[in-house]
Amino acid sequence: MFLAPLIARADDGTGVLRGQVVIEGGAAAAGANVIVAETRLGATTGTDGAFLVTGILSGSYRIQVRLLGYVQTEVPLARITADDNLTLRIVLQQNPIEMNQVTVTSAR
Repeated sequence: MFLAPLIARADDGTGVLRGQVVIEGGAAAAGANVIVAETRLGATTGTDGAFLVTGILSGSYRIQVRLLGYVQTEVPLARITADDNLTLRIVLQQNPIEMNQVTVTSAR
């Protein structure tokens, strides 16, 4: 997992978490769920893998990222501060899902 934290400014008294989720190789991970653990806050990534979570109270949080077919990833202690932005780039590793064999038949 690669994380690149950057700090920018917000101005409403709460923190903002933003960033991008990509898969190995750098392609955008569209539809990934980004969850700020211990809160009811989260977002789903867009087609470009970007996400934005606003209204986060100051504190240290676990950031969880889930996408079907990929290993669940967690940033253990992301520090969110009031009036600031935390920007993360999160790389997901593939986790293939094994399924039972399916047989398709046809009759006329």
